[in-house]
Amino acid sequence: TVRLIKKFLGDGVIDHMIVAFSGVTKKQTEENRIESRLNPSMKEFLKSIKNRWIISPNPDIFNKNDKVVKKNMASTREMIIKFNNAYNLQNFKEAR
Repeated sequence: TVRLIKKFLGDGVIDHMIVAFSGVTKKQTEENRIESRLNPSMKEFLKSIKNRWIISPNPDIFNKNDKVVKKNMASTREMIIKFNNAYNLQNFKEAR
């Protein structure tokens, strides 16, 4: 999977990726724990993107003002802020 992503979008895309998991249980979302559900390939993929991942809270369970939602959005924001620069059209053109 990583090879295909890099082939299409370029090697640098890995530095701009955050994985969002959905469809997890309420408990897993609240505890921010899904490691037991991940296979070795997914664990390796997450390692390749410096473990930038979040759990996307199910809107049928959590409302937008819930502390879990706010915590996950803050975590995502922090990951984005740490990006050196944005992946843009120029990056894509260079990859193609």
